[in-house]
Amino acid sequence: MMDTSETYIKMCDCPEIQDLRHRDSWQEGDWVWDNRYPDIFSALGGGHDRPYKPTTTWLPRQDQLQEMYQLTTTAHLIAAFNIWLKDAPVDMYLWGAMEQLWLAFVMKEKHGKVWNGEEWDAVLETRKTPRTIPPD
Repeated sequence: MMDTSETYIKMCDCPEIQDLRHRDSWQEGDWVWDNRYPDIFSALGGGHDRPYKPTTTWLPRQDQLQEMYQLTTTAHLIAAFNIWLKDAPVDMYLWGAMEQLWLAFVMKEKHGKVWNGEEWDAVLETRKTPRTIPPD
């Protein structure tokens, strides 16, 4: 089931995520939340795009979050996620849905930010040697 919680909406309402979809139109299957109608969520369908509105927030699905990481194979994606998971403050995300966990992974790995419970904070990389995924 898609996460439509208040926390996930807050987590998604950041330029790093919203700018990815706002440059284009909503696509079929996108989940959006409109702050004018706080109890209504839309999984757009019907094959027609809809223009972006400033009152809406795109809620990426888990598959869309995984695509944001842009690795060549599923095995590489899972390996990168597992490496991140070992160092992540997982206790902060255990109560949330998988979308929250994958969004936290994308934001940390692609944008150097972590969720503090209210907003994304920039963090410094403290690892002495970066972990990498070996090529095929």
